[in-house]
Amino acid sequence: MINKTERRTYRIVWSLAQQGIIMPNGLVSGLAVPVHALINASIVNSDNIEVERYDATYNVYSYKSKVVETGDYFVPPRGVFCKNENLKTLEEFGIQWPDYFSVRVEASTSRSTQWQRFHLRYDHNRQFNVRRLRYDYTPPGVQDFLSVIHDYGDNLTYTIDRTIGTCHISRGVEYPDVDPIRDPIGFFLKHEDQFIFNSRDRIWNFNGNRCKTKNFI
Repeated sequence: MINKTERRTYRIVWSLAQQGIIMPNGLVSGLAVPVHALINASIVNSDNIEVERYDATYNVYSYKSKVVETGDYFVPPRGVFCKNENLKTLEEFGIQWPDYFSVRVEASTSRSTQWQRFHLRYDHNRQFNVRRLRYDYTPPGVQDFLSVIHDYGDNLTYTIDRTIGTCHISRGVEYPDVDPIRDPIGFFLKHEDQFIFNSRDRIWNFNGNRCKTKNFI
């Protein structure tokens, strides 16, 4: 797709589920069901020199067949945006946080095709009153790889610059206000207490289990 007005070029490569594969919305029959997309976009200036480039990956967790008229339909799956009658608690889905876990998270917004990623580690030792969250990620617009540790037991925050090897220790576990559109990872850190510890709040939306088969065309 070429937008001559904005001097943008988009390239989208879709992966579709084969017939007979069971997806969250049922068995794939004669209608092709998208499951994955690789998106590459570039912007050039008036001299046709590339000034910006974006690469993104979309994973489709839910799909309804209909005629698509605009690109607004291709947005990330619904998640933790706002409270409404459709959102549930983790307990209603039968999900509970374990005392120790590690998960890699992809974060994005409906206004951006660029995904941001972070590695979250959770440690909760009830016997010694230890509760810690660690994030490994690269902030937007920054080259340095950071590790942020929130220690709720000692009420301390450790900010480690992994590139140059420095560590800053500060009192408290508060995270500054951020623009959720530009920095969805920072938004998660800012509201981690609501997302992780207060899981009884109705803030979650379940979109089905990801298909584990590798049979794609």
